[in-house]
Amino acid sequence: MKKKFLTLVFAYISIQSVVAYERIVTIGGSITEIVYSLGGGNKIVGSDTSSVYPEAAKKTAKVGYWMRLSSEGILSLKPDLILASSQSKQPNVYAQLRDAGVKVIKIDDRPSVEGAIFKIQKIAKTIGKTRQSKRIINRIKKKAIQIKKRVAKKKAHPKILFIYARGTRTVMVGGVHSSADSMIVLTGGKNAASAVRGFKPIDPEWVIKASPDIVLMLDGGVQSLGGSKGVWSLPGVALTPAGKNKRLIQMDDLLLLGFGPRLGEALEQLHKKIHSR
Repeated sequence: MKKKFLTLVFAYISIQSVVAYERIVTIGGSITEIVYSLGGGNKIVGSDTSSVYPEAAKKTAKVGYWMRLSSEGILSLKPDLILASSQSKQPNVYAQLRDAGVKVIKIDDRPSVEGAIFKIQKIAKTIGKTRQSKRIINRIKKKAIQIKKRVAKKKAHPKILFIYARGTRTVMVGGVHSSADSMIVLTGGKNAASAVRGFKPIDPEWVIKASPDIVLMLDGGVQSLGGSKGVWSLPGVALTPAGKNKRLIQMDDLLLLGFGPRLGEALEQLHKKIHSR
C-alpha cells in the first residue's frame, strides 16, 4: 500500500514539473513535425520556413529560415517556448530571446536512428507528451531493425551519389557526416562521396571518378534543375553508370533528411528504391 502511494506521489510530482507551454515557436522542419506528431501542433504559433510538414505547419506564421532568424520577428509572436534544432547556430539571436525572458531549448539534431529517438524524447518531455512519444519511437525502432536485417542479407551495395541542388548555380555533392550519408548507409548503399567531408561543389572529373551507380536527390533539387533532364546535364553526371542507366532516386526533402517521426517510412522507401534492381 505504501509503495503504491509513493508511486502515485512521484507520478503527480512528475506531471506537475512539466510546464504547460501555450505559445511555441519551432525552428527546424523535423522539430516542427515532431511537435505535430505528438499532438502539440495547436500550441505552435510560429515556425521557420523549412517547416512544411504536416500541411498545417505551412499555415503557421513564418519567422524566417533557420540559418537567418530575427529575434524581433519571433518576439512579436509572444512565445513562451522556443524549440530549436542544434543546427540553427545563431547565438546572438537566441541570447536576445533568452534576455527577453523566453525559454529557449536547443534540441540535439544528429542524423541517426538514435538521434531521431533522442529528439522525440526530448521534445515530448518538454511539452508533456511522453506517453504519446512511445508509439512513434517503437515504430521507428521496429522499422530500423527490419531494414538492418534486410541490409545484412544483401550482397550488393550500390554506390550512391547524393547531389544537393538549388538551381544550376548551387550544386554540391554530399559526403560523410551528413544526413544523406547516414540514410545511404542505413539502407544498404555506399556513399560514392565517402572521400568528401560534408558538402563540396560538384566537379565533373571527380564525379566521373566516383562512378556512382545511383544519383540521389531531393524533390526540390530536381525541380530546381527543370526535372531529370537537368540532372543528367550536370557536369560529368551523364558519364557515370548512374547517368548511362538513368538511375535517379528522388525523395521529399524533409522525409529523406529530417530524421523525425517518419524516419521508418523514409528508411523503407529508400531501401526499396536502392535495391529495386
